[in-house]
Amino acid sequence: MSKNPKIRLVQEQEITFQELFEQFQIYNKARNLAQATLNFYQQTYKSITKFMNGNFILSLFDEQKLCEYIIHLREDNGNGDIAINSQLRALRTMVNFGVERGYMEPLTIKMIKADDPVMETYSEEELKILLRRPKMDTANFAEYRNWVLTNFFLGTGARTSTVCSIRIKDLDMSAGEVIFRHMKARKQIVVPLSSTLKGILIQYLKYRKGNPDDYLFCDQRGGMMSPNTLKFAIKRYNLRRGVMRTSIHAYRHTFAKLYITNGGNPFILQRLLGHADIKMTMRYVHLFSKDLAKDYDTFNPLEALTDKKQYIKLK
Repeated sequence: MSKNPKIRLVQEQEITFQELFEQFQIYNKARNLAQATLNFYQQTYKSITKFMNGNFILSLFDEQKLCEYIIHLREDNGNGDIAINSQLRALRTMVNFGVERGYMEPLTIKMIKADDPVMETYSEEELKILLRRPKMDTANFAEYRNWVLTNFFLGTGARTSTVCSIRIKDLDMSAGEVIFRHMKARKQIVVPLSSTLKGILIQYLKYRKGNPDDYLFCDQRGGMMSPNTLKFAIKRYNLRRGVMRTSIHAYRHTFAKLYITNGGNPFILQRLLGHADIKMTMRYVHLFSKDLAKDYDTFNPLEALTDKKQYIKLK
């Protein structure tokens, strides 16, 4: 018997991956994990089960099988490095759950090397086109709402799922704030509204009307917009204005880029974007470091405080 109480012997009668996963999901539900997280674990479970041709004994999934699974994700399913690492993180959590309960031997799961993804952003020319106010005497509700949405995405950097879940009561116009209740890891944050966005939302609510519990950005019937519906609405709005770039997430990247290049604090940006780790936020800083050199002398404190007339000219 081991003296280390943390080491547990694998049970003589092994359980299957399906049995492990069922216990794993019960544990996750008891922890009150977000439904999106539970769904992602379910997707990973289905992916592995399909790769293994059905349910299997845990000992069959060893290091060799892990390597084959990674190759399968890349070559057969066409997943990129980021997507593969997401699957591996989910699998690692399941494996650790099984190891801690003595259901299986430890299996080291390392992330694969991945290049930083290209962060797509909108150009200044594209933003001028997209932010041009529609003619209110001819625009229908959908076009006006999509214009307000465009301003909201650029002004807050919010995710699609977050915006879909905002209700009218989440706005506090007196304080100039909005509560983001639907965030990753069940976090809720209060985000300030810029003066321009606040004015746009005040006018929009006069047109939108509705009760406090109604969704801020609704569909034609006044109900909640699904993420797919919202993505399609923005895509159609952009294309009708002649902008081929249609990604909502590109607004989030654009918000972060302009916030950093305008001199914003990365730690405040971390809070605004809802990042749990500053490392993700710092990727924006590193990625857009070249843009930080723009007008560097204008904002550099030494340049601002130095009297150029006092320079000594050497002979």
